[in-house]
Amino acid sequence: MPWPARTFSAIAICVVYFTIKYRHRPGHKPEPSAAHNDVLEITWTVIPTIICVFLFWYGWHSYIRVVTPPNKAVEIDVLARYLQRMEAYRAKTR
Repeated sequence: MPWPARTFSAIAICVVYFTIKYRHRPGHKPEPSAAHNDVLEITWTVIPTIICVFLFWYGWHSYIRVVTPPNKAVEIDVLARYLQRMEAYRAKTR
C-alpha cells in the first residue's frame, strides 16, 4: 500500500477512535476552560485572513499587468516544427 494511503488510513482510524472515546454522554457536563480567549481567537483568524486577501490582490494585479500587452504591441504568429524552423509573421499593430 502506498504511503499516502497508509497515512490516510492511520488518520481515519485515529479520528474514529477518538470520536468514539470522547463522545457526548448524557448527564456529563463539560468543565469550563480557562484557556478560552475570544479576542485571541478572532485576532489569529482575522490577521492571517487580511494577509491572504492582500497577497491575492497583489498577485492578481501583478498577473494582469504581466499578461496585458502594451498599446502598440505587434502581434506575431510563429509556426515551429521539430528540427526545422518555419516562421510566418503577421505584423499587426493594436
